[in-house]
Amino acid sequence: MKGYWLIVGTEISDQEAQAEYSRLWSRSAKKYQARTNTTKQSPLLVEARDAKRMVLVEFPSLEIAKAVRRTRTMKKPCASRSRRRIACS
Repeated sequence: MKGYWLIVGTEISDQEAQAEYSRLWSRSAKKYQARTNTTKQSPLLVEARDAKRMVLVEFPSLEIAKAVRRTRTMKKPCASRSRRRIACS
């Protein structure tokens, strides 16, 4: 069964930091066979009304989705970002 992250974010205010985050993420995505599906359209979210961006990340399994979140590579960038990550099946 596939695993997913739903990443909900506000507008990007620091393009340089976002570029670094993207660089780090691309290595992890390749390593863990993650695929992203981004949308430019503003989502209609009931509980996150200030959301401007949404990214759905698909992993081969829920176990991998959870494991990637726990990796050292992901902890540092995630700690500096104001995003929620939810792994669900």
